Amino acid sequence: MTRQHARPKKKQVQFTDKPPDNSKDVPRLLPTTPRADDVDPVAIQAERRSRIAKAQDGELRWSNLKLFLRGEVEKPGYKAARDALKIADKFVLPDDGVLQFVGASRRETREESRRNPFTTSCTHHDDSRSATKLS
Repeated sequence: MTRQHARPKKKQVQFTDKPPDNSKDVPRLLPTTPRADDVDPVAIQAERRSRIAKAQDGELRWSNLKLFLRGEVEKPGYKAARDALKIADKFVLPDDGVLQFVGASRRETREESRRNPFTTSCTHHDDSRSATKLS
């Protein structure tokens, strides 16, 4: 007899909330992959956004930022409002309650590019002179 045969079989634990497994009596159906027709993209998007909103409400930093963006500055306190103020210009809070990152202010970069469309470095060197000296 080998060791494997000598070992007792592991007992399966039955949980009370799980129905008993009667796999011997009922033939198993092959799993089917969901098709694109079976999925509602609007419902999936709504579920994702609600989960993201719940997760953002669960984290103190994001919930304080949401309060700040709504204008409820008195609730979080001075330190939390100060921290939210530092990053508030990079986020938008639409009606669905999910924070969206928009990055740095685009207005400043557009104005700077209009003022100085052809900016060059102050330490511009003429590479043609240095190339002739080396050869």
